[in-house]
Amino acid sequence: MKTTQIENYIFECIDFENYGFNPETKKEKLKLLIETFKAEHWHDYNKNYYKHNTVNGFVGWSQGLPSCFNIDFENYRILEIGKSWGFNLDTEKKETLFLENWFKMIAKSIFYLNSKL
Repeated sequence: MKTTQIENYIFECIDFENYGFNPETKKEKLKLLIETFKAEHWHDYNKNYYKHNTVNGFVGWSQGLPSCFNIDFENYRILEIGKSWGFNLDTEKKETLFLENWFKMIAKSIFYLNSKL
């Protein structure tokens, strides 16, 4: 199931070792990830830039490859992951669309998971 795979992927990417924190539960990991995003990126200028859209702000932050969130960013890896998750990527158009939406899909999943935990 894609949802479970995306969820597992997200938690594998969260790493606060360099921050000196060791959150133990999924809820603690997500909370700390979102708090870190807000502390590092979600200031007034960016809130206005992203028109107060937190998901888009998170996308911008995660595209900067923060050290606490080790998300894949190389196209070939993203496509490998998408195929392993069962996404239909049998055309160049589908691959391009998947790549364009990669960071947004992850960001939306993070905020969705956070609302459910």
